[in-house]
Amino acid sequence: MKLGKIKPIRRLFAVCLSMLLGFSLATTGLTGGQANAAANPSDEAVHSLTDGAVPQAAVGTTYYVSVDGNDANDGRSEDHAWASLEKVNSMKFAPGDRVLFKAGDVWNGSLKLRGISGTEDAPIVFSSYGDIEQLGRPVINGNGTTTTEISKIILNYKGVADKTMSATIDVVDGSYLEFSNFELTNYNPNVVSQRAGINIRTASTTVTEWEANPHKGIVIKNNYIHDVDGNPKGWKIGSGGILILGNISDVLVEGNIVKRVDIEGIRNAGLYKEGDVKANFPRVFENIIFRNN
Repeated sequence: MKLGKIKPIRRLFAVCLSMLLGFSLATTGLTGGQANAAANPSDEAVHSLTDGAVPQAAVGTTYYVSVDGNDANDGRSEDHAWASLEKVNSMKFAPGDRVLFKAGDVWNGSLKLRGISGTEDAPIVFSSYGDIEQLGRPVINGNGTTTTEISKIILNYKGVADKTMSATIDVVDGSYLEFSNFELTNYNPNVVSQRAGINIRTASTTVTEWEANPHKGIVIKNNYIHDVDGNPKGWKIGSGGILILGNISDVLVEGNIVKRVDIEGIRNAGLYKEGDVKANFPRVFENIIFRNN
């Protein structure tokens, strides 16, 4: 009886062992095939990895600015941040660079950029680092900016005595620049001048200069601009919150808060001779977007 019972058990064991070996061989075959495919990817797979999973090296350098920094530093890390607006103003930034101001820190003065441009693929970005929700935006107080620098765009206006313009963020002849996450003021009741929170303009006086000096690619996002007192007797568009003046196309102004500013809130304008009704100066700009401000 014992032998009779053992035979069926042996047969069952043999069948199970055979099934197990077969399953193991089949599984090994699948795994080997997958391994071979991974070791020898097709051209399509190579392109997929190159385009998606393996990003190219970033262009440009990131610089940090903090009131606790030091202008003798290289600015390339939070621990080696620069300290002053003057240091930033002295630099010639390259396409892809980012200049980040510490959240919650406060500066007095003006960010002045002259002839600095990024590219379409690598704009130069001025923004913040740190938690602005908890610490607040980095603050720049213009405190009533003034300048002796003549703005060529006003020269054709004979009726405007003040030929200067200034701003807390003050840019002349720049393309592919981005400004975001700042709090800006520019208030001083004891000093009269044409001033703004942000003024981006071209240095063009004649049609020839205008056509030779086009600019584009300006992005202004998520800034809080308030308390800017301009010159009510000056050029009617020479003072305000955000001014974009000159031959500048491809502009995005989005998500900004502008409060208590003289005279314009957000404005772009071209260049023309006072009293000119023949449209000798170009007045058409492309892709200008003011949205959700």
